Amino acid sequence: MFDIPTPALLVDLDAMEDNIEQMARYFASRKAKLRPHAKTHKSPFLAWKQLEAGAIGITCAKLSEAEVLIQGGIQDILLANQVTHPSKIRRLTGLARHSRIIVACDSLENARDLAEAAQAAGASLNVLIEVDVGLGRSGLRTTDDVIELARYIQGSPSLKFKGIMGYEGHCVFIKDFAARKAQGEKSNARLVAVRDALIQAGIPVDIVSA
Repeated sequence: MFDIPTPALLVDLDAMEDNIEQMARYFASRKAKLRPHAKTHKSPFLAWKQLEAGAIGITCAKLSEAEVLIQGGIQDILLANQVTHPSKIRRLTGLARHSRIIVACDSLENARDLAEAAQAAGASLNVLIEVDVGLGRSGLRTTDDVIELARYIQGSPSLKFKGIMGYEGHCVFIKDFAARKAQGEKSNARLVAVRDALIQAGIPVDIVSA
């Protein structure tokens, strides 16, 4: 019988480290790289383990998660959601002054707010444009809108256009594996098509995140 005060989170460390190593091995020989999501563990300690195993950075869902990780010394973070409230944008641009944080954006209005706040903070903010790949929750739905927003970001001295992202979360609920795989590939094909259109328009794309 363990004498553990509750509530408590119990982790099988051997299984955890095996999971981290399996993911690292899977991506080691692939062109795609791993940027694991910290919302599953919310722990700088575990994030560091993932980085030491070969992850290129960490993904966060919330600004507060990014703040905790940066305080824990992690420098390369993708905030895979839009930040729209003025006070949170100020916190975000503060982080950009001493980390390589990237934020998602899917509107000109939000891009303008990010640009103004970053300029006021003396920061340069990295931006990914979110593309709607079928979930219907957020992201731009037309290629023309993505190109227009990318050009605005490129023209802003305080923003850096880094690429595009999409979230194929609607595929998770498809029970049949073959159907789920086909829908996931369709979503990713949409993202690649948008990347190709951006390059054809003369806009470099460093990151395609899915």
